Amino acid sequence: MNEVDNETREKIEKIADLLIQSKNAVILSGAGISTESGIPDFRGPDGLWTQMDGNEMDLASIDGFERAARGEGSSNLLDLLQPLIEKLMTARPNRAHKAVGKLYKMGLIKAVITQNIDNLHQRGGARNVIEVHGTYKTATCMGCKKKYSFEQLIGMVMEKGMFPPVCKECGNFIKPDVVFFGESLPPIAVAKAMEYSKTCDLMLVLGSSLVVYPIAMAPNLAKQAGAKIVIINNEQTDKDHLADIIINESLGVVMPLVLEAVQRKMKSSS
Repeated sequence: MNEVDNETREKIEKIADLLIQSKNAVILSGAGISTESGIPDFRGPDGLWTQMDGNEMDLASIDGFERAARGEGSSNLLDLLQPLIEKLMTARPNRAHKAVGKLYKMGLIKAVITQNIDNLHQRGGARNVIEVHGTYKTATCMGCKKKYSFEQLIGMVMEKGMFPPVCKECGNFIKPDVVFFGESLPPIAVAKAMEYSKTCDLMLVLGSSLVVYPIAMAPNLAKQAGAKIVIINNEQTDKDHLADIIINESLGVVMPLVLEAVQRKMKSSS
């Protein structure tokens, strides 16, 4: 563990113990776990909002999306979203995603609640992933509700040179299954996330600023149910006062060390 100081090393050992002892551990992840895969967060110094020249609330809302799709917006939606689309297409699970995936396969993580749309937890090995803000992997016609895969969506964009493309069935715009401002979160995903939060005995918050509701309430629900709370994030969060353990370090460094500590402890006890 020469990548971290002694205090962080001690915290990692405690997290490993908590994971081994827990029966219903869950992970709540935010944009910070994917920045090391090349996907920018939203609110950081180089986040998506800073790249949109003040248009973020307009373009990130469902009303703004529809206006821009009709050509009524102040900016070309494809020009603004293309860099993000390219990063989503080329991103690979990083060391933190892979560590979470291995802990999941070991049976130490019951569910991953994620605010991310990037599918990297699944590609990192986790399976019970609850995507509370949707996913870029599928899209839905805003009219007839026909479903399209991401590959179909991109093919239509490349063919017509426009985003969003229109549905081949009814001619309405096709919208990625990502939650925009002004839209409700997927109710089934939110219900699952809240149920896991209320019944877990350990919650690891990874890379989330914990400011977006209602999911930001998940640590409160877990704490009220008696769960231990671990927060690993580069910066302080609004819910640090709930945490039993806080580490302000890179997830790409910390999570592999947590996995290593778990494997070592389990091996020595067998």
